[in-house]
Amino acid sequence: MVPRITPRDFLSSTLVMDAKKSDKSSNIVKDQSSSQQDSVCAQKPNKVPFIIGVAGGTASGKTTVCNVIISRLHDQRVALINQDSFYHSLSDEQSANAQDYNFDHPDSFNTELLLSCMEMLKKGQPANIPDYDYKIHKSNGSGRMINPSDVIILEGILVLHDSKVRDMMSMKIFVDSDSDVRLGRRIKRDTVERGRNIQYVLDQYDKHVKPSFEEFILPSKKHADIIIPRGSDNDVAIDLIVQHIRTKLGQHDLCKIYQNLFVIPSTFQIRGMHTLIRDVKTRKHDFVFYADRLIRLVVEHGLGHLPFTEKQIITPTGSIYTGVVFCKRLCGVSVIRSGESMENALRACCKGIKIGKVLIQREGNDRQLIYEKLPKDIASRQVLLLDPVLASGDSAVEAISLLLNKGVSESNIIFLNLIAAPEGIHTVCGQYPRLKIVTSEIDSGLNEHSRVIPGMGEFGDRYFGTGAIIFLLSMAAGVATSQPSPPPSAAAFYPPGPPCGETFFKRPVGRASDGRLIIDFIAEKLGLLYLSAYLDSIKANYTHGANFATGGATIKRVNESWFANGVSPFSLDVQVEHFNQFKDRTTYLYNQAKEESQRSNLPKPDDFMKAIYTIDIGQNDIAYAFRTLGVEASRAAIPDIVNQFTSCVQQLYGKGARVFWIHNTGPIGCLPVIYAKNLDPPPDSLDEVGCAKNQNAIAIEFNKQLRAKVIQLRSDLPKAILIYVDIYAAKYELISNAKDLGFKQWFTICCGYHDVDEDVYCGNRGKINGSDVFADSCKDPTKVISWDGVHYSDAANNWIATKITKGLFSDPSLSITELCPKHVSIMVSPAVAHFRWNKSDFDK
Repeated sequence: MVPRITPRDFLSSTLVMDAKKSDKSSNIVKDQSSSQQDSVCAQKPNKVPFIIGVAGGTASGKTTVCNVIISRLHDQRVALINQDSFYHSLSDEQSANAQDYNFDHPDSFNTELLLSCMEMLKKGQPANIPDYDYKIHKSNGSGRMINPSDVIILEGILVLHDSKVRDMMSMKIFVDSDSDVRLGRRIKRDTVERGRNIQYVLDQYDKHVKPSFEEFILPSKKHADIIIPRGSDNDVAIDLIVQHIRTKLGQHDLCKIYQNLFVIPSTFQIRGMHTLIRDVKTRKHDFVFYADRLIRLVVEHGLGHLPFTEKQIITPTGSIYTGVVFCKRLCGVSVIRSGESMENALRACCKGIKIGKVLIQREGNDRQLIYEKLPKDIASRQVLLLDPVLASGDSAVEAISLLLNKGVSESNIIFLNLIAAPEGIHTVCGQYPRLKIVTSEIDSGLNEHSRVIPGMGEFGDRYFGTGAIIFLLSMAAGVATSQPSPPPSAAAFYPPGPPCGETFFKRPVGRASDGRLIIDFIAEKLGLLYLSAYLDSIKANYTHGANFATGGATIKRVNESWFANGVSPFSLDVQVEHFNQFKDRTTYLYNQAKEESQRSNLPKPDDFMKAIYTIDIGQNDIAYAFRTLGVEASRAAIPDIVNQFTSCVQQLYGKGARVFWIHNTGPIGCLPVIYAKNLDPPPDSLDEVGCAKNQNAIAIEFNKQLRAKVIQLRSDLPKAILIYVDIYAAKYELISNAKDLGFKQWFTICCGYHDVDEDVYCGNRGKINGSDVFADSCKDPTKVISWDGVHYSDAANNWIATKITKGLFSDPSLSITELCPKHVSIMVSPAVAHFRWNKSDFDK
């Protein structure tokens, strides 16, 4: 059959499409990628949207046509609105006799409301679209909000009937299908999706649907610009429609203006990740996870713009394959601090790549270079400049200018970011036409505060955290009690509130305990102040050390298959990188200081070589692995976890660390919260103390492999001193002899409530047996080992710290003070690094 073409304002074409089940509710339709384009540019929505009307008989395939058009308009914001949403709600009497109501008559629609909503969208304002329930024949709930879009598709049987509705349209389409085909589709749709029986559908078709089609719907075909018979596949026709829409939009495509701008092709996957990282409600670990995924895609796309050379190789089958080899002279440069979030993705793609850093500070409307550390041979390298957000472009210009001054060729710079504002694109691309920009989305622009809109907020704060919550709450507690607040122990999550800290500090100080942690007792043993947290750098004093630890941290990075929630995004490798930044930055500031007062809160550069680096991490890895993977799978995961730990120690050694105080992990099977969850456990599942055997067996296996690695590191790192501290043995001794040592039974929980079915965490409110309760602490926390079921009490930490600082559980058997006459210490708690040094070093 020859396709029928109806010439009007635009070339109309015949389309043939498979009718597929689809959601006809009004909604914003997401982008879909095109295999024909290497890059796509998103733009600001046009002031006047392009409105398409798609009409046709019931079940003619209108929605399928709409979805195909939408998928081709992958780089535009598209809203799909269904005329069915504007049905009048039926009265109870009408609903009872719905078979007598003609849903295909023009009067069944609230056309005035439809026009009002379309007018709002046409003016660039959001509109609330009703949510019509076909089963009860009423609008249900408050409707759904549709935002302004580049393209608006209005789909329904009678959208071409009313002249006022037609006049709003930029393009009018009529989908024409055979009546028997439409009836078959309608029977399937109404019985399956709308809960109606077949006889009801047939009666309604004969009484209302067919007469209304002939009287109202079919005559509206004469108003169509495009007539699509049969409703099946025709890519050529769809392409013609899409090309016309693009022409009519008259878009100012930034990718066409700037040939050095590349936007990675948009897909549902990418739009979904953008939705998550832009959402203000997204929690930190989810933000980090999805940001990392998106960053990896941007990095991979950016690498595709590097120069390659052709190479022929022989495959295992003996065949010749002509491929390419990668550019070898490559480095990255991250703009501190947001750009540092992109470093891991770059390292994952380019093994062993050198990465430099620049810190640019805003001074009013100007930008000032504060710090830079770049590869010495950067002038001869291809450079990937890393910064997740391109806003005004001022910081980018400063960084690019620095690279050019270092001898880097402009054409050798590829600037990678997640989102970019048009203002920043104009600034950078206009000033540096030979540089390339690779981004994943172009946002609308900047607001009066020069923030990207819609944007994703302060990327660095959301990715790395600020620690301000803990710091400010600690300061507030100090003001309330007229006592100085010690530095928080971690800054990854909201700080533990009352009654935490009550035994020793008399107020919450960011520690999940009633008082001090083991690290605090070690500080006291050395006669030092408590360590300042790296993530709480405001008013911090680093002359006695620094704490890079965060609660809930792991050795292995968080991902979707590993841990679901409750885990800090600051894994061991991230904390080591924080240490690297800290060392580089403080050394630079110390050397640049012109007055001694400017060095008053900073360590001396040579203090890092004398430090004791204390690392206590791994319990969260094996606990969460056991919970999510089971016994054998978690046991199989241990070598990878230990290897990653070893790699981090080697990195610290490479940065000058020489003395390591390494804690193994404790008996996780003896955590009271685990004991509380085991109702009537089999006798053979518990050891003689009552601890869970399987969990402890995993901890013992982890410790065995960790110790083997420490022994190996002593050979691999000849200038290092590595002390292996058996925290497991110390804690198990305490638990086994709880009563003899003056404590209650080891499984007693002082603060919080846990049983098989219910949990109310320390300092929180919840329900127990239907009653509202507040999880307060016990009367005498000094008599319990466990503070909250997971963390130890001040008294228990004191007992453990006393034992290990004496060297009673160390290999070799050295006390902490024996290491200190010539050294400082860096500590890593259930997270990672703190460092500190002995006061005597400064007296010498």
